[in-house]
Amino acid sequence: YKVVKYATDISQTKQMEFEIAESQKRDAQLAIEMQSKVTEILTVANRVSQRDYSQALSVRGEDAIGQLGEGLAKFFREKQSTEAQEAERNERERQHADELKRKVDVVLEIVNAVADGSFDIQIPDLGQDAIGQVASALQQAVTSMQSALTEVREVSETVSTAAAQLTEVSREITAGAQTQASSLEETASSLEE
Repeated sequence: YKVVKYATDISQTKQMEFEIAESQKRDAQLAIEMQSKVTEILTVANRVSQRDYSQALSVRGEDAIGQLGEGLAKFFREKQSTEAQEAERNERERQHADELKRKVDVVLEIVNAVADGSFDIQIPDLGQDAIGQVASALQQAVTSMQSALTEVREVSETVSTAAAQLTEVSREITAGAQTQASSLEETASSLEE
């Protein structure tokens, strides 16, 4: 009986040693897998922090590291989508700013031309926004100035013609007055004699 018991004890000891060795192998394998998953998570997280989304996070599973991997993968996809939307919005804003600058430059060029005395300009249609409305109002002002200058020119020509006529009439009156003065002098001279 003691021999059987001793043999059974040895068998159980060997069995426990085998199970412990197997458990240590599994633990070592799990540690290697966990280290691999953590390394992948860190690698992808570092790339994402530099806006490099070329490597997808493949860590999945029911354990805490797998759930962390799945959560981070979702977060990284949402972050990439948000950054893409932000980049599109920034591009639209840049294009809008460029368009506004172009319009302001056109209006400024026209204002400078008017300031230099050029009233024969045509302002292009710049749209219905505030700058377009300013350009439209500026076109109306330039057109009004053109009309006023045309009227001033016409009045000036009329006044110039009238002045020339007045000058001629004045000369004729002066000549007539001189003639009458001479006649009067002759008459006065004749009377004195």
